[in-house]
Amino acid sequence: MEDIADGYLEKLIRRNLVMGTKKSFGGKIKACYIHDLLHDFCKEKAKEENLLLCIKRDQHASPSYRVCYDKQLAHRTSIYGDRYRIGDWSLCLPHVGSIILHNNGVAFGRFSHNFHSFKLLKVLDLESIRISSFPVDLFYLRYFAAQTHVQSLSSFIANCWNLETLILRHSHHRKSDAQMSLPVALWEMVKLRYLHISKCNFIIETAEESPENSKKLYDLKTLSTPYFSCIQDAELILRRTPNLRELRCEIDGVDNFQYHVLKFPTSIEILKILCRNTSLAKTIPFSISAPDLKSLTVRDFYLHPQHLSEIASFQNLQVLKLQGIHFENEEWEVRDGEFPQLKTTKDKVL
Repeated sequence: MEDIADGYLEKLIRRNLVMGTKKSFGGKIKACYIHDLLHDFCKEKAKEENLLLCIKRDQHASPSYRVCYDKQLAHRTSIYGDRYRIGDWSLCLPHVGSIILHNNGVAFGRFSHNFHSFKLLKVLDLESIRISSFPVDLFYLRYFAAQTHVQSLSSFIANCWNLETLILRHSHHRKSDAQMSLPVALWEMVKLRYLHISKCNFIIETAEESPENSKKLYDLKTLSTPYFSCIQDAELILRRTPNLRELRCEIDGVDNFQYHVLKFPTSIEILKILCRNTSLAKTIPFSISAPDLKSLTVRDFYLHPQHLSEIASFQNLQVLKLQGIHFENEEWEVRDGEFPQLKTTKDKVL
């Protein structure tokens, strides 16, 4: 389905209906926009065909304005505006399958009760909203995004076996170092494709550490940002995500690592390794084995000449970013034959 969608988007670009595209190093589209007139036309057409309902609160409306469109049959709802106070409005739109909230000031009562009637909901995008509890009983949910400071996901995951995308970001008003612990039940969510949880720590049952017995997330393509405190946890998680393409991870307690080669999944293309304790750069505690790696970001580490040689040997590397990096003599001499595919490099070397 993603490939089909990409094909449609490319056709729109060739017809100049979509403009200002921003592409990744691999040629994939990251951002684009359309003209205002075309945007208005699309909204009207979507409304006629009951495809999308856009709700935009009037600036002069009361903050207690109640959203209730019981005559609308659109299966997708997009809400704009500030300072909404949404009551039990889910009773008005029980058929909706997709909800996106763009406003920054939505006021919920008890959050989990605001969506209890959306039995068919598949997409719930609250990425601009801070929540203090998770929705329940959304069995068909495939996409969920929000800001939160809640440290436990157990009750949410228990009923969301169809999730394909899960995005949870720490609330901006809380700068705590507390990590969100991901329960063992997460390994049962075999449909997961994209998992982004800032400052997360996987709970791993020690009784099933062999690759043969470990449950695996074969469909998981993107994982961010697990915290590794020891090499054993890193290895076990990598074994359980054999088809991973993109990984962003944080490393701490490097003294607990035994220096050896950390083998990443053969499908890995994008890798970002960050040092969690930035007060003092430490030597990256492992060598990287990733033959098909195309993009590498390393931040706040000390790199030995051996590490530099390893990075230079990646035959498919196209993007290299070094941030807050220390290395000997403050100079890196690149030899002939190294970086044969490199297209972009960014550095902030200390």
